[in-house]
Amino acid sequence: MLTETQSSRRALDSAVATAAFGLVGATAVGIVVAMLTSTAIGGTVGVGLGVAVAVYASAKGQLFAFIGSIEALPGAAITLFLLGAFVPVSVDATLIAGLSLDDVPTLAAVGLGLLWVAGNRSSITLPRIAVPLFALVAWTLVTWALVDPSLRSLFIGTGRWAIYAFMLVLGIIWFKETTMRWWFIGLLIALAFIQALVSIWAYHADWFVTGSFVGIERFRWYQPLSDVVNGRATGFLGIASNFFGGYVLIPAFAALGIALTRRSTAITASMLTVFGLLTYAGVISYTRATVIGLILGVIGLLVVTRPLPMVPVVVAVVAIAIIATPFLSRFEEGNDRLSLTGEAASIISKNPITGVGSGDYLDPVTGEPTEDGSPEVTPHNSFLLQASETGLLGGLLLLAAVLALLAGVWGGPLDRTTVAGLMCTAIFAGMGAVLVQTLSNNLLHIPPVATQFWLAGAAGVAFATSADGSWAHKLSLPTFSREP
Repeated sequence: MLTETQSSRRALDSAVATAAFGLVGATAVGIVVAMLTSTAIGGTVGVGLGVAVAVYASAKGQLFAFIGSIEALPGAAITLFLLGAFVPVSVDATLIAGLSLDDVPTLAAVGLGLLWVAGNRSSITLPRIAVPLFALVAWTLVTWALVDPSLRSLFIGTGRWAIYAFMLVLGIIWFKETTMRWWFIGLLIALAFIQALVSIWAYHADWFVTGSFVGIERFRWYQPLSDVVNGRATGFLGIASNFFGGYVLIPAFAALGIALTRRSTAITASMLTVFGLLTYAGVISYTRATVIGLILGVIGLLVVTRPLPMVPVVVAVVAIAIIATPFLSRFEEGNDRLSLTGEAASIISKNPITGVGSGDYLDPVTGEPTEDGSPEVTPHNSFLLQASETGLLGGLLLLAAVLALLAGVWGGPLDRTTVAGLMCTAIFAGMGAVLVQTLSNNLLHIPPVATQFWLAGAAGVAFATSADGSWAHKLSLPTFSREP
């Protein structure tokens, strides 16, 4: 029999989950209505449904009391941080030094997190896994002071990595609670699923918003597929198709991980369907590195976990998603990645210590080269971009931060047939797929993708710790204790 405290907690968890997923659903409905009518009508519908969801959720449990408590702040901060990265269509209303209205949710999330830290500062210590990322924050501050001491450069460099480091720590603390990490994974999948549905519809309906990466992105006239398909899927995030392809990877693997747990026929079937749709959305972004990362990740996940009855089904889902499109003809095109790597290497060789400054690889206003003979586009590789802007040490610290997080998510020797073992392995595969594409795109510098990467990593560490992974346990400690 449940105690009164346990019953209250379950009611509260139900209220929080209802609020979160209800608000996601309200957003989705608002977006669809906006597509069919106008932005004003869609926004009104979305806000109205959001208010209704909030009122209903509060009636289910002590939601308002929970929101007002300090225990709620980490969850509220991470949720707002995650949702803030998915603001549909960039508002692009500059406030100060490059900050815009789009950044308000993220800054609000940081504020909530800081309030929680202020209330628990005596009980918090830095987890080992976050040390390299905080070292990167410190180094970007040094290079900022030496190269480009402007507010814009401070926000783009130190500000960016400080926020990711801060939320990584909050995630590691928060996701120790089983209910919260599952809720986060569900929210992550739900957001991506909405994007996938929008992108698939836009791809087949030939729908896009002129002048922005919303709906689909047209192929250039000289590309072979320009006369074959309508364009490349971008969802409504306002990011290019290459980045959208990277965005769907981690949620796709999270859904596949849940399917592999085979907790019930209904869950397995629904999660395989979600995995298939997310895979198809990634394929119709026509990003070669996305599909390469996807295939390598799926192979690795199936080899490690060995879910033999599921292997033919998973392989069929991926194969159908690829074969159903003219995607393979993309490999007939050339690419400029090798030349971009050479250009970045040249920039690094000229500025090996401090780099050219955060956000200064290209002119921040015109997007043109910052010096005679410099590249016209970024290196399309996050590690090279970081080394170019903050020196070799900056690039190495980013690499160290990523490897430390991957080690924690992998967890070390553990049973990968358990639910927790399957989930940490699936998240590891998704993060690995993103890193494969990161060698061809600047994914760790793209907010929606980077947000997923660091927060999903925190959840992966929590799953690995739950599965008794020794690496995860050592790397995630010390973090937080309510004991004096």
